[in-house]
Amino acid sequence: MIRINLLPVKAARQRETQKQRLVAVGAGAVFLVGVMGYLYLSTQAEVSAVQAQIVRSEAELKRLQALVAQVNQFKADRKVLEDKLKVIEVLEKGKAGPLRVLDNLSTSVTPRLWLTAFQEKDLRLVLEGVALDNDQVATFMNNLARSPSFKNVELLISQQVEERGLKLKRFTINGTVDLGTPPPPPPPARPARKR
Repeated sequence: MIRINLLPVKAARQRETQKQRLVAVGAGAVFLVGVMGYLYLSTQAEVSAVQAQIVRSEAELKRLQALVAQVNQFKADRKVLEDKLKVIEVLEKGKAGPLRVLDNLSTSVTPRLWLTAFQEKDLRLVLEGVALDNDQVATFMNNLARSPSFKNVELLISQQVEERGLKLKRFTINGTVDLGTPPPPPPPARPARKR
């Protein structure tokens, strides 16, 4: 009987199987390293893109902050200018206002009425005086009420007193002063046409 030694064939097959396994493991390792390298490179690309976006965003933020600073400066300058204009307006009113108030007061006084005191503080007005009778006081109050410089005119005190043998009415009137806007200047006269 012939005996065949199959041991070397089995050993060769085992070696071949081990080689195939090693090749498969090596190929798997190479594939895994390739996938990991690809993921690493793509992640690095994304990180670089995000960092570039951050740099651009920071530059844009600095530019916008400079614009905001300019706008805030403009607002501050505008507020200063508006405050100056308000001061000028108050000064303009104050320049002509008291003259108009005194002029309107003098035209409101009746012939038989004398003012003895005039007080004005924070546009609150207190007038004291004497008159020959109640009609003079009433006419004076009506004149004040019709005047553009006075508002809320009211009689506080009216009492009869005797001075130098005359029976007079002593009165106290209060109200508010309205400085308002000065009347516009009259239009210039037109030159006459020659015929």
